[in-house]
Amino acid sequence: MTHKSHLFLWLCMLLSGFIYPHITHAQQSNRITIEARVGFDNVYTTDTWTPVTLTVRGDDQDRTVTVEWLVNDDLGNRILWSRDISLPAQTTKEIHTNVVMPGFARSIVARVHVDNRILASTLIDAQISPGWLNVVVSDDANLLKGLADVALVDGSIITVVVVPPTHLPDDTLGYQGVYNLFIDNAAQLTDAQQRAIQLWMELGGRVVVPDVVSGVLATNSQMTLDYSTPHMVRLATEVTAQLPDGVVVPTVKPMPHTVEVHPGSNLLWERGVGRGTFYQTTVPFNALRDWSGLAWLWRPVLQPQYPDIRAVVGRPNIVIQNDPLGRSLNIAALSQPHPVVIFLLILVYIAIIGPGTYVVLKRRYTLDWAWISIPATAIIITILLAITGFVLRGNNTLIYTLSIVQQQAQATHALVSSGTAIYTPFRSSYVVDANDADSIIAVRNSQVADGLRFRDDKNAQIALSGDIGSVQSVHAHRTVEAPL
Repeated sequence: MTHKSHLFLWLCMLLSGFIYPHITHAQQSNRITIEARVGFDNVYTTDTWTPVTLTVRGDDQDRTVTVEWLVNDDLGNRILWSRDISLPAQTTKEIHTNVVMPGFARSIVARVHVDNRILASTLIDAQISPGWLNVVVSDDANLLKGLADVALVDGSIITVVVVPPTHLPDDTLGYQGVYNLFIDNAAQLTDAQQRAIQLWMELGGRVVVPDVVSGVLATNSQMTLDYSTPHMVRLATEVTAQLPDGVVVPTVKPMPHTVEVHPGSNLLWERGVGRGTFYQTTVPFNALRDWSGLAWLWRPVLQPQYPDIRAVVGRPNIVIQNDPLGRSLNIAALSQPHPVVIFLLILVYIAIIGPGTYVVLKRRYTLDWAWISIPATAIIITILLAITGFVLRGNNTLIYTLSIVQQQAQATHALVSSGTAIYTPFRSSYVVDANDADSIIAVRNSQVADGLRFRDDKNAQIALSGDIGSVQSVHAHRTVEAPL
């Protein structure tokens, strides 16, 4: 009897080993999940375009779902971005887009819903970059992490984030919040990533590569390295330690417009590419990992440039003072005057007309009429001015549109930034469609507007509501092949 009991228990355990994994798999596949990543390793710069990656996994049904990006800030819970996608059963879809994160966000949430029923959501643990954002692209999670400890002359804070090559965006706007981009191995990047980085650098970005570089970025390397003739390195007096053993610095044959950052050392060179800068070392990044002179070597690269030389055209209208596109679309002066301004003008008018009226009425010996004539004249003139302004301009909705194409000579791609500013004299609602746009944003009262909805990959729609005399702007961007 005991033998049979043991045999029965053994058979039950054996069967459970086959059944249990099957049940677990069924439970996992019967629910929709979403994962999200913002910025670079969930570190981002505010008020600039920031890359966002959303990964949605389907359940056992074919569905059409809505994916949303929400933030909770001083204006409450707001949906900054949404998109409808088809999600076949048991499939995974990865969505890449750009959003502009507000200066303060209590929480960031990505979610999936159908007919207002939430099927999946995730809370993103992200943080704002406390200083100038420097991104290191490498599979080595500790490469160049020590750059964050470099003391700068002006006391600026440095943020260093290491990300794998697969986490880099392939859209130029996604790099807008980055100050320096260190690329350990350009061969690991896709062609789309390299083209996006190249255009970003031409518009003002800063790229740092080691001695060996390939692909599109290799066209920026304007020097020849001769390893057969090692260079006798001369370091600055402040550098007390010599280079690590085994590090060989080659002789460099630079082309015109290539400048040695530390004369005599032959370690780091730079040249201008469009409005940006291309830096290249003569040894691999990893070769100097433990060298105590890293602060001396990288300080000129990390030191912020004032005024900020990063690409500005195409930046959100929030920083309108730095954006030529935003300045050109600035029609805020068309807003109706504030009531206080009108009241002050009336007081000035009364003060001016008072003495004139007094002289006239005194000659006619009818000074008592001044109690009526002065206020009545001021009121009549004010009404006439208001009617004139309303008829000539105040009752017309004004729309200004401007497109700027940024392209360097001999470049293969260009960035097209289109802006539309809308002046509304009355309280009204309207819908703005953007066709074939990579990224789009609406700004109202210097805040990122919510309600942006993408119908598919390129076509977006945003609903706006205008107040009396308000001006709102919409910016759309797209990368195109050059020349145009």
